[in-house]
Amino acid sequence: MSIPFTIVISTYNRRDLLERCIASIVNQDYFSYEIIVIDDCSDKSSEQFIYAKYPMVNYVYLDKNGGPCKARNIGINLAKNDWVIIMDDDDTMKESSLLTISNTMSDIDHTNYPILNFARTNGELDRDYKVVRIQDYINRRIKGEFVPIIQKELFLKNGYSYPDIPIGGESMLWMEVAKKEGIPTWSIDVCTLHTDAGNRLTDTKHQIKKSTEYARFQEKIIEKYKYDYLMYNKKELYKRYKGAILYNLLSGNKFKATSNLRNLIKLNPLFLYLIPFIYFPSKSYGKFLLLVRKIKSI
Repeated sequence: MSIPFTIVISTYNRRDLLERCIASIVNQDYFSYEIIVIDDCSDKSSEQFIYAKYPMVNYVYLDKNGGPCKARNIGINLAKNDWVIIMDDDDTMKESSLLTISNTMSDIDHTNYPILNFARTNGELDRDYKVVRIQDYINRRIKGEFVPIIQKELFLKNGYSYPDIPIGGESMLWMEVAKKEGIPTWSIDVCTLHTDAGNRLTDTKHQIKKSTEYARFQEKIIEKYKYDYLMYNKKELYKRYKGAILYNLLSGNKFKATSNLRNLIKLNPLFLYLIPFIYFPSKSYGKFLLLVRKIKSI
């Protein structure tokens, strides 16, 4: 029997990509689903355009931009079905993805898990299927991006939501759930992640422009999971600190960069070599590139 899904799509100023995403869903050979679009206060709403072509879509326009995490939380709460698939507007579903997800879910007892994960095209797992734990994230046994399938009732009952922060909220949520309960995850590729969208989080220019938010994200991860990193992989913790240092330097916040470096040196005095890059900054572009190489963001 087909599992009824709600597909939540958050969007912002990308009507053409949104239309492509919706088309990939309605072209599925699957009928037990609803589509909710959360428009995060785009400059020009696509509501009438989408309704004209896809009248079955529940289109919600927010009067204030709050970021993708807030939009996803709203979509989850509005969902009529208990299983909620979260998509971005630059995603497209592959042929028969909904049927594949439904059939695969039926193969395990998933009732006690608030989130299941299926791969996007860049998603990598160290095996075909596993219940992912926080050490899998820390040790990078899971890489890239995955499509979350959220069991709404259990997700909300257990107090989960996307953290209301501009950068990294999704990652923090996965780590929290993986630590407390585990996330059944498949390497089955059900979604194409396209690269034609502007302002992707992985874009270097975007990271430089939003360096303050990226620095805060690294600091939040360190604050919440420092002892998990110390237990499972100290080197990854060092990378988090170096990421926080670099992003704070890019944003011009030498004080926070110094604070993160001080804490890093307490863990490992070998990082004393980074001191000159904070206190004796060079205006030379070549030396700046050297700094980027030495302080690798993650």
